[in-house]
Amino acid sequence: MNQTYYTLQINAISACFDIKINDIPLYADNEGKPTSVEFPINHLLINGINILQVSVSPAKHESEFVDHTKTNFEIYYRDINDVRENRQLLASAEFPDYHNDEKLKQSVISSKKEFKATLLLDAPLWSTSPVLKLNEQTVSEIMDIYKEYHKALKNKNVDAIFRLTGIKNKVYADSVYKNLNSHLNSLRESYAETFEDPANELIDFDIQVKKPELHAFGKLVTIINDENRSPLQYYNAESGITTAFPIYLCMKDKKLVVVL
Repeated sequence: MNQTYYTLQINAISACFDIKINDIPLYADNEGKPTSVEFPINHLLINGINILQVSVSPAKHESEFVDHTKTNFEIYYRDINDVRENRQLLASAEFPDYHNDEKLKQSVISSKKEFKATLLLDAPLWSTSPVLKLNEQTVSEIMDIYKEYHKALKNKNVDAIFRLTGIKNKVYADSVYKNLNSHLNSLRESYAETFEDPANELIDFDIQVKKPELHAFGKLVTIINDENRSPLQYYNAESGITTAFPIYLCMKDKKLVVVL
């Protein structure tokens, strides 16, 4: 039996959206620009029932949904060795009827869609983690790990970064990402390029004023700033673009570890 490769295809026009897989934020667009992109999602999945969560709102430059607003979010699967053209549709969430759907009178439309995945890979690190309790001790441990991680990022110490990091599904990352078609990059390679790029400067932050937030049904924890974004952000001097990296922690062997 071969491994199955799952992806999420996003197609949106004139709509902002926020997407989660199993309560883990995958991608968000806060502008509403035309978007057509496909993401690998095996590292977010568990064997059995998974949940696609989508929230859609009007584009930033619109006060309401307009006639040409379109959103479509599709889960595809294919054999790991098969070509993209042979992918099969597994589940979808869309909001095409912008005149007759009563929900469109709301400013934000949310939808949940269940789909089943069959994986031959080790379970993602977060899925086997116990539910976290945000008590004083846990929060203190979170802060300590973030400080160490931030120091490694700032020093562009890639070895230390990956020593502190446990990929959500390490087996998947190691055996699959390196063998994907050319339109998808290796997670490790893309992160390493960002960390090592001399044009990227890590933005400093006061971790003491950040707040922890639970995801993945309480099994992942992250720290967000007042704009609900990750405080780990890079500013690129050449492009003028600031990129935020959502980074989480989960419990493994009674210790909190970072997961990308």
